[in-house]
Amino acid sequence: MLYIIGLGLGDERDITVRGLDAVRSCHKVYVEAYTSLLSFGLASDGLSRMEKLYGRDVVVADREMVEERAAEILSEAVDSDVAFLVVGDPFGYDIRVKEPSLESLCRGRKCYEPPKYMTIHIAINQLLEVEETNGGSGTYHCIVILCFPAYNAETQCVGIARLGNDDQMIVAGSMKELLDIDFGPPLHCLVIVGETHPVEEEMLEFYSIKS
Repeated sequence: MLYIIGLGLGDERDITVRGLDAVRSCHKVYVEAYTSLLSFGLASDGLSRMEKLYGRDVVVADREMVEERAAEILSEAVDSDVAFLVVGDPFGYDIRVKEPSLESLCRGRKCYEPPKYMTIHIAINQLLEVEETNGGSGTYHCIVILCFPAYNAETQCVGIARLGNDDQMIVAGSMKELLDIDFGPPLHCLVIVGETHPVEEEMLEFYSIKS
């Protein structure tokens, strides 16, 4: 049996009780290290923390193993229980952090660039660049014949970093204001605010940038 188990976004303790029971019952445990990361990374210290809590040795499954040697994991699951651990939701979380360089692709070699993560600042700058490139006419909401931009530098957003960790950050403000905030290391998430409920407005005020 192959178990695909989500670990949440924080650390090794964010696994569910049912997920932990499954891990402890498995003969082999892999942790996927291609699409995302936990707050403590997957160096020896991070792995030892996982292994201590889970009571099992944990094998890091990098990109090559996930894409080219998945059959090995599946074959092991035919005769024994195998756990495949992924950060976040196992069926809905996907951030590529190990990509080949353009040069290696051209030469047909396996040479990967250092991990890269989308930050809140990069996301905002890219969104604003799209609007600027299109002269403010690229992304629109239209009602009958009335059109208006979907967002601009004054659009309210929420920047979230390392959600679930002790040092998590949640900051609400305009795109322009969030560019001045140091959100620190990954993982980052940017939420563009749409129509809001009064309760949501209270939370936005709670997390808003105070002058």
